[in-house]
Amino acid sequence: MGGRLNAQGKSLKKKQIWSFQASEDVKDGVFGYFVSSSGLYLTAKPDGKVNAEPEATAASVFEIRAYDDGRWVLISKLGSPKPDGQQYYFGGSGETLDAFTKLPPVVGALPPADRMWVVQLAMHPQVCIKNVNKKKYLHLNENGQTITCNEVVPWGDDALITLIFFKEGNYGIQAANGLFVSSSGALKANVDDSCKFVLEIRGSQYAFKCPGKDAGYLSAATGTLKGSKNAKSGSHQVSKDELFEFEDSHPQIKITDYASRKVSVKHGVEFTANNSREAEDDTIRFQLEAHPEKSGMWAFRTYKDKYWSLTNDADGSVHCDHDAKSGFSSAQYFTIEWLGAKMAVKASNGKYITSSANGALRAVGNSSNVMIEDKCSSQYVWELINRPRLVLRTEHGFVNTTANGSLVCNMPNPEVYNCHISKGLVQISASNGRYVVNTPSGLSASGSEPAFFEMTLLDNTNMTLSLDGKFFQCFQNGAITVTGSKVDSSTILEF
Repeated sequence: MGGRLNAQGKSLKKKQIWSFQASEDVKDGVFGYFVSSSGLYLTAKPDGKVNAEPEATAASVFEIRAYDDGRWVLISKLGSPKPDGQQYYFGGSGETLDAFTKLPPVVGALPPADRMWVVQLAMHPQVCIKNVNKKKYLHLNENGQTITCNEVVPWGDDALITLIFFKEGNYGIQAANGLFVSSSGALKANVDDSCKFVLEIRGSQYAFKCPGKDAGYLSAATGTLKGSKNAKSGSHQVSKDELFEFEDSHPQIKITDYASRKVSVKHGVEFTANNSREAEDDTIRFQLEAHPEKSGMWAFRTYKDKYWSLTNDADGSVHCDHDAKSGFSSAQYFTIEWLGAKMAVKASNGKYITSSANGALRAVGNSSNVMIEDKCSSQYVWELINRPRLVLRTEHGFVNTTANGSLVCNMPNPEVYNCHISKGLVQISASNGRYVVNTPSGLSASGSEPAFFEMTLLDNTNMTLSLDGKFFQCFQNGAITVTGSKVDSSTILEF
């Protein structure tokens, strides 16, 4: 209530989510502000009382220290240095939270248990990870045994990394094939202590401390992600090789026209629908990037780091040679109309991209052609290709499966579902080996045969899933049903 704090919630709610803002005034250590979902700042007063205040002050700055077991402590200087330079831990229980407890006098001693926090990221755990030094992205190596840092553009499902939270406070790094990174760099099917890392925030960047008292940090220095000690100092100092940035994983799709031809950029700057065979290479994959201001408009990125661009309004020519460094105009943005398992794409000239008999693609189609169901040259089957493992986040929390198979949408921990998309329709299976199906009491992972859902992509890695014209709908009590009649906060799923 108001700015008062308590630590009593047992399920994830919006008011329990805090964001961290790094302080630029402090160069040594990790200092910053904790901001509530309502914009209030965690603040420790000189008398040790702690509250949430509307304005940030020096008393709102906390230092983060991560311990080897994954837990954090939050340290306050209570707004101004004490005469003895003493610092104080934030903690407590229930409605009794304060910053009275001093640092332990013995170096290396653990603080009291009620001053140690298990911190879980509330962000979506499926990300692309970029190394600060190499300025390249992590992805699953072709051998399937290691994670490599050498991709300029995070392309395909192999660049999707899932951060798995363990209840003791550590994190695992799961590759696209479901295996976990270990401190040696090898990927393991079964999680052991070598796969559990301490996540440290370093401003807007992250570091993964390897398990063990004298261990170092995960590093990309050699090109392979593995643990490395700092050879110069012998300490746990973090260099740019051990610092990483998390980015949203944009949806990547492949597109098939009315004649079952894959849209491809294999031939020059023009893109065509002439790849009739299922060639699993990067030429048939396109990344969708939402317009920063206009909902429903998208830029199409190719694996060569170029974008679709309407080059001639009159004849509808579209090339795949636009460089992002040149900036974006209306010519590089396209409106997508989602038609269930299919899509139609309209260029800035008001015409739809259409496949000709020889496979040439041009923006020359009109609106009346788009709605023709059978063999329409302006309709394309689309398939999401970089979410073979699917995590769903709702406004109430993550989607998970209960012991009886029911799906719930307000959990603090996500379940990683298997996702298979064929001919534009989505099949989802849970860790219990059963398919997600609709039942009279709601969605359940209890099916022996798959149900086929329709997917519609929205801005900011959001989407809807639907069945027979009704959307998945999420409720605060955790229920998730196929009853939604419109797109709103209750039917939007972050993927």
